[in-house]
This record gives sequence, structure tokens and C-alpha cells, in this order.
Amino acid sequence: MERRISVMEMRMLRWMGGITQLDRMCNQNVRQRFGVVAIADKLHEARLRWFGHVLRASGDKVCRIGFDVDMPEKRPKGRPKQRWLTFCTPISSWLECIPTRRATEQKLKLKDQQSGPRYETGQTL
Repeated sequence: MERRISVMEMRMLRWMGGITQLDRMCNQNVRQRFGVVAIADKLHEARLRWFGHVLRASGDKVCRIGFDVDMPEKRPKGRPKQRWLTFCTPISSWLECIPTRRATEQKLKLKDQQSGPRYETGQTL
């Protein structure tokens, strides 16, 4: 799917710039000419951003419930449908670097303890 989107993007950029295949200009130069980043990279960033939202969501949110659900039924014949998590598997090495919700909360508590006493409402310095 990403390949088809990338091909469509390059066709549009070449059409807008009046660049034909006979000009023999590589895709990187076309993107540089317009000052745009590859759309596949932008899609990857958006997926990572959404993945972070899902990981930080509490257990009662719909996105988290859908992420955690495990479908035990048998899958139909034919080519397997793409799952959202399969797009995120290339970043599986990053998962170890992503702090979990519990670790983040512990860091915040430690930071609050180190920062000293807080003032109550109505108190002045």
C-alpha cells in the first residue's frame, strides 16, 4: 500500500513540476526541488505517534481495548489481512526504549518528591 501511495505522490510532483521521465531526474531530486519529505516517511511518523497514544491510553479507552483484544477464532483462507500492529513491528526494537505508563508515573512521583513542598491554594510566597 505504501508503495502505491509513493508512486502516486511522485507522479503528482512530476506533473506539477512539468518533469517527464525523459528528463531522467531521480525521485530524491524531485522531492528536493519541491522541498517535501516522502509521504511514506510522514505515514510512518503518524503511525508512531498514534502508537504512542495507544500505549499511554488507560485500559478503559476504546483504542486500548482494541489494541489488547486477542481474537482466538480461525482466520479465513487466502492472503492474510494487514493488521495495524504488523505496521509497527519494524519499530519493535524501539519498544524497549518507550517508557511504560507505570515507569512514567514513578518518575513523575520521584520528581515531585525532589521538587520540595507545594503551596496550597490561597498561600502566597
